[in-house]
Amino acid sequence: MQVESQLNRTPVLMPPPLLTEEELAYAFGATVEWVRAHSHPTVPSRTISTKGIAVNGQIGKSMARRRYQQGQLSSVKGSWIARWREDVITSSGEVRRIRKKEAIGTLKQFPTKRLAQRELDRRLKEVNAEDYRPRPQATFAEFAERWMESVMKQHKPSSQSSEKSHIKRVLIPRFGPVSLKDINAEAVQVFVSSQQGAPKTARNLICTMRMMWKTAKDWGYISHDPFLSLRFPEKSMGNTYNFTVEESLAIIEAATEDWKAFFWLLAETGMRPGELAGLKVDGVDWQAGTIRIEQSVWQGEVQTPKSAKAIRTFAISSGLVKRLRAYQRDCWMRNDLGLMFVSRKGTPLSMDNFRNRVLNPILKQLKIDKKLKALGIKRCGNYAFRHMNATVMDEIGTPLKTRQHRLGHAQIETTMNHYTHKVDADDRQAAETIGGMLSPTVKTAIM
Repeated sequence: MQVESQLNRTPVLMPPPLLTEEELAYAFGATVEWVRAHSHPTVPSRTISTKGIAVNGQIGKSMARRRYQQGQLSSVKGSWIARWREDVITSSGEVRRIRKKEAIGTLKQFPTKRLAQRELDRRLKEVNAEDYRPRPQATFAEFAERWMESVMKQHKPSSQSSEKSHIKRVLIPRFGPVSLKDINAEAVQVFVSSQQGAPKTARNLICTMRMMWKTAKDWGYISHDPFLSLRFPEKSMGNTYNFTVEESLAIIEAATEDWKAFFWLLAETGMRPGELAGLKVDGVDWQAGTIRIEQSVWQGEVQTPKSAKAIRTFAISSGLVKRLRAYQRDCWMRNDLGLMFVSRKGTPLSMDNFRNRVLNPILKQLKIDKKLKALGIKRCGNYAFRHMNATVMDEIGTPLKTRQHRLGHAQIETTMNHYTHKVDADDRQAAETIGGMLSPTVKTAIM
């Protein structure tokens, strides 16, 4: 009883209360930011979950969680070198813990080790997160092969051609052996800045790389975005050429009878050459005087248009309707696909062949090729009609919405989709005005 009474009188020792960040900062004579940077959060779990990840054919396998990492920092030749450990899933499906080494900045960027540690803490945030899971590991070249096999094959043939060229010719030679996780914003910016071609080339390459990166993120290979704050070279006009109205009319008159309607359509409508090659006979509404674009042709193969916005209906002039009627009656070649224009064999046109076989001889005949050579322009194709058309619509005051619709760039209002394809007054006026300019009765004068 005496012992029990003595125990009851013994005071119970309670754990000291936790100090706030402000109290700790005061106690150490430091800032709150320093306290936050050097505080070790409690890690509630001692294992790393791989739930939902297939590892050696098993789902839900776990491995021991390492303690909270601060990493190691060392100064080497003016740079801060960081080292830490990271869990990855190898190509065989095995989870392995690897040692990472990376330069996180220069002494000029981070004059003190404390500042460098803050940068390292930021980079280790994902590894130290409670919900951290190991990610599959692959080099850019390895992932590129998987992406081309699984994703790129679902794209249109024309898109596949350019994407494959970007990957094989440029991206793999540049990033091939580099792990996806190690491709950061600096590496991508240096890549963009090193491109010697037109600014558009760099944008197209990054566009392909972004598509691949989105898939890599969805598949769990990476979580970061190296394209944030990416700067591109300023756009330039480049060596492009737009036909004048007079040159367009001269080309139409110089063309043989079976191609006059083709060139007139390109000039008056501004449609993409591939869209005209894919124009079907039943795509022309003779009574309403309109054309419906629903498909295109690339390298002699019929495919869907460039985008959903490219599917459209627009007006053509009464003069062009008559010219198409005459073409259908006298020159049209019946074909299995019901196309308005086909090759001599009755197959879809290859616009590259058409440019070399039909357009270029006309440009030489009209001496436009000498003008192009004097301007330093190596090649001028069927797109010069499209650019001319856009310029003329701007000059005659065609409303922007109408211009974008005729060229297949603008998004049509949702309400328009619930009605029969309507041709408004601005559309009709643009067609008749440009059609009048291209009428054979207008005199041509090529400078």
